[in-house]
Amino acid sequence: MSSREYLQSGRYVTLKKLGEGGKGVVYKARDTALNRVVAIKMLKSAVSSEEAYSRFMLEAQAVAKLNHPNIATIHDIGKEDGKQFFVLEFVDGMSLRELMGTYPEGKCDIQTVLRIGIDVCNALQYAHSQGVLHRDVKPENILITQEGTAKLMDFGLAKMLGQPSITQEGVIVGTVAYVAPEIALGKGADARSDLYSLGAVLYEAVTGRPPFLGEDSVKIIFSHIHDYPISPNKLNPKVQQALAECIMKL
Repeated sequence: MSSREYLQSGRYVTLKKLGEGGKGVVYKARDTALNRVVAIKMLKSAVSSEEAYSRFMLEAQAVAKLNHPNIATIHDIGKEDGKQFFVLEFVDGMSLRELMGTYPEGKCDIQTVLRIGIDVCNALQYAHSQGVLHRDVKPENILITQEGTAKLMDFGLAKMLGQPSITQEGVIVGTVAYVAPEIALGKGADARSDLYSLGAVLYEAVTGRPPFLGEDSVKIIFSHIHDYPISPNKLNPKVQQALAECIMKL
């Protein structure tokens, strides 16, 4: 796609690329009909597998079920030149990963982490109540608005409870640094899996490092399954005991 392109007979005008993953590209765009800025996620033209298409559509359907202030809203879905896309609420802010980078050693202000943790817990509680598992909670998928509200993004690995999985049995989904032990073992995920990932994210936000370090993914996965991380208040004395215990329980 060029730097500026028109979709749906000119209704949406792309402004700039915001990010790119293995299967999709996200653009900042303008909805000319409603005169508002939006985000457009488009399936890459090079990705044409049935699983990629199914997962892309599942993400759109999962987000469409959710109406919550801590989850980015979906506005529309369409196809342009054979490529599927959907239109999302544009969140003007930064990711938790970017926010962590503004603090010395990546250790965020404790009150900020508490607010973000509460917001994401609220988002997950609501998503789970609607039968949707996120399965990829990580700093890059949590955006912080200019007002300080956290919004959970990118349901690209989401699973709807009660529906058949489109992930091959035994395949690990998610991001290694934050993956729950049961997912690391290739077993089924449930609401607790998302909470474990959130705990790992909050751990890193207050300590500046993930719960487990390793030279490769295999060692990190092994630690998720068999080891117990150092308490976060041992790595950051500013973390109160109650918060440390809460993070460790997740």
